[in-house]
Amino acid sequence: MIVWGCWITLTVISFWLAYRRFYLSGIVFLCSTTLLVELAAGIYIWDLFFLFILFNSIVLSKLTLQRTNMIWAIVFIAFLLLNGLLSGQYYSLIEISRLIQFTILVLILHSHYSKKPIEKVFLYILLVSISLNLVLHFLQIFRFDFAWSLKPTGAISIGGFFNDSSEFGPIAILAAFMYYANFLDDKSYKFYGIPIFIACFAVVLSFNRTSFVLLPLLAVAIFLQSKWTARFSVLIFVILVIPFGISYSNKNFDLVYALMNDPSSLLGGTIELRMANWNMIFDHYLNYCNLLFGCSPGFFDVNRYMFDSGLGVFSVDNAFLRIAVSYGVLGCILFVMGSIFLFLKTRKYFILWPIMIGLGMMIELFKSLPVILVLICTFIFLLTNTSQVTLERK
Repeated sequence: MIVWGCWITLTVISFWLAYRRFYLSGIVFLCSTTLLVELAAGIYIWDLFFLFILFNSIVLSKLTLQRTNMIWAIVFIAFLLLNGLLSGQYYSLIEISRLIQFTILVLILHSHYSKKPIEKVFLYILLVSISLNLVLHFLQIFRFDFAWSLKPTGAISIGGFFNDSSEFGPIAILAAFMYYANFLDDKSYKFYGIPIFIACFAVVLSFNRTSFVLLPLLAVAIFLQSKWTARFSVLIFVILVIPFGISYSNKNFDLVYALMNDPSSLLGGTIELRMANWNMIFDHYLNYCNLLFGCSPGFFDVNRYMFDSGLGVFSVDNAFLRIAVSYGVLGCILFVMGSIFLFLKTRKYFILWPIMIGLGMMIELFKSLPVILVLICTFIFLLTNTSQVTLERK
């Protein structure tokens, strides 16, 4: 009853934020708490939340969409539906329906925030969300039973409310980046940089090695574009906080130990397994699938047993490979066009793109529901800030 009470309270807060039309705040808070509470087979709290946003935007707010955005959305949805028809598989239709949901969400968010700035409470909600997960993650490391029971998926793994550290780490580094982007816009750190410190510490404490390896990119960007007080804080973080944090993060500690003592050992283990399975998956696409439309969405999740390289079975764990083999050449073209558009709009925040590439190469950046939603919020935050700064200069 206590667990359900916590879940209901956190969910109500998310819906209340959405009711106030603080959509980014509501999405981030729900992603960081009860998003993955499953109501029925494949139906989560998120799906109700999405319908609530849809109703609140169309019925109560009289949403108007830009024609260009509508055309691109229709082209993308038509491609997905054609891909689904060619596949004819139930699992493909499930993944396609989720992508159509994301497309509609992007249209709503972009239309909503093109008319108004991001709510001032957003960065504070983001801080609360990361802090809640950091505390819960720490309790899970020390194996407190209550900390496990609060996890919506029921998995016995660290990562706060998220399924595991493969979600917590990337979301934490995206949160740290949003605080850095806010600094670039107004040249001041909120609460003297405490939010970005907490987000970076969450990356260090997480067991996600990819996010941990990418963290120095953000640290260097902060160091180069800040005053000496902030630069001193970065040095303290690297010299004192990281050694303290990795002592509670086995995977990150082992990674640092291997780098210092035997760097060649990093090429074995999961790296060797991933590369072997990536080769098998791509060879299957080249030999047995439609090169234009791919092997169909969801194919490699349902048929994982077919891709045992002898070192074990691994999920795709490469967002770019997943796009190539699942959606083919046409899917890659659409993805590259969208990426170029976003890059041109957000080139001021250049450091995001190496982080994105690194995350995409080593984790399911576009497969995990919480991660892709926070990624959508990140880009809406950047695009809105960019437009706002441009208007203020005029």
